[in-house]
Amino acid sequence: MNQLSKLLILTLFTVGCPVSWADIVAPLTTFTSNTPAKASEVNDNFSAIKTAVDDNATDITTKQNQISGNCALGTSIRAIAADGSVTCDAGQSVISVNGHAFSSELQFADHATKCYLTKNYTIPYVYFRGEATATSVSCDAVAGIQLPHGATLSQLDCTVYDNSPNNSLKAHLKRVSSDGSQDGLIEDVYITGTSTDDVVPQTISSTVVSVVGADVVDNSTYSYFLTVDWGSTDFSTLDADGRLLSCKVSLL
Repeated sequence: MNQLSKLLILTLFTVGCPVSWADIVAPLTTFTSNTPAKASEVNDNFSAIKTAVDDNATDITTKQNQISGNCALGTSIRAIAADGSVTCDAGQSVISVNGHAFSSELQFADHATKCYLTKNYTIPYVYFRGEATATSVSCDAVAGIQLPHGATLSQLDCTVYDNSPNNSLKAHLKRVSSDGSQDGLIEDVYITGTSTDDVVPQTISSTVVSVVGADVVDNSTYSYFLTVDWGSTDFSTLDADGRLLSCKVSLL
């Protein structure tokens, strides 16, 4: 096989490799072994190849120039419109914790004997079952929450039900030192306002950080958890009139 034939076969093989945006190389003259190849036919083949390659280069440049938008640092492009504008995605923006993830804190003797956290499965919520002797006790529910390291927090919201004039619920997002540097120091990140007596569920919220800089998640130093306080002057009759449905932490 002469050098011209080898070069032609190599060129055709290279251009013929599958590329998702490649133009079709055609028409081409097919050559048979041991037969003369006309220079004009060889030149035509090379011309067709060059045209296809040039067209591909133009297509690639056009596609790249169509993307005219950009997204902020820390976000990603979710979609590109026909005019080149982009839709940005900030990633996860809300982390939710269902009421069933909470358990009774059982920190004090009164809690251990009088605070029985009960779960309702028909409509998912939790409440502290009323006890005859619990007339001046407050009960707390707690749940761990995993927040993304380095994220900036913006708000704490909890959905509760408070249909008792002798009761109120308040929520906290807290962090505790987990690296030993502060000997288990517990700090409030957010503290919501208290609930009010109402016959429908309500949201208690906070956007004010309790400790300067605590709105930036630092998993290398702290672990995070939620608490909801049932503050009652008469827990003996409260029962399901004070309920926790869910909590959520919003991120910027």
